[in-house]
Amino acid sequence: MATNVDGGVCTSNLLGVVRTMNTLSGDLSFATLANDTLSLDEGTYIVDGEAPASYALWHRAFLQNETTGVVAISGSSEYVYPSNYNQTSSSLRGFITVPAGEVQDFTLRHWCSTYGPPWGLGYAANLAGQPEIYAQLVFTKIQ
Repeated sequence: MATNVDGGVCTSNLLGVVRTMNTLSGDLSFATLANDTLSLDEGTYIVDGEAPASYALWHRAFLQNETTGVVAISGSSEYVYPSNYNQTSSSLRGFITVPAGEVQDFTLRHWCSTYGPPWGLGYAANLAGQPEIYAQLVFTKIQ
């Protein structure tokens, strides 16, 4: 995680842009992370998260189950006027279940209705010595 690095470019590709996921914390007994892909062991999870966009017009984040090829959780539909320094976040909330005996892979993706600049997935705050944090997800295993 770097300082003064914008969140990346958002595009109108219907598959969405894969958001960067690079840090895990907390109980890691049921999850691994590699190449922006989160692998979850069997179980039921509460998922809570958000992902910002700017210069996007309409936008939505979503959790994609890469194992099954379906959208696991759709984020909220949001709008942000395409001018400098405006930003809104798409919120994701829901449950997912990974069947017994399986491990499934998930990516966080973001769709925007228009092509954005390098800060289309979030503006850098540029606080000396502090990492830029954009999208955040919390997975709580309940079963």
